[in-house]
Amino acid sequence: MLIERAGCEKPADPVVAGIKGDVRVVLQVDLQGVPQRLEVSKSLHPILDQRAKDCVAKYRFQPATSNGKDPRLATIGVDVAFE
Repeated sequence: MLIERAGCEKPADPVVAGIKGDVRVVLQVDLQGVPQRLEVSKSLHPILDQRAKDCVAKYRFQPATSNGKDPRLATIGVDVAFE
């Protein structure tokens, strides 16, 4: 579960000005809820892909649990929308 989300503004770069859509970032949530091993699985443009990874790296999650108590690693996907 996402507990802290950083804002993600589209870069002012004119190269990506007309590009809209979602970048999907797949990551591993560690035992402290920190994103690790971020990879883009749905790309829009290299500039937007990197911005999405930078934003998601600042997110914080509630760690997954095993049997409702023991924290464990989890792999998830996050979509970052650019308008």
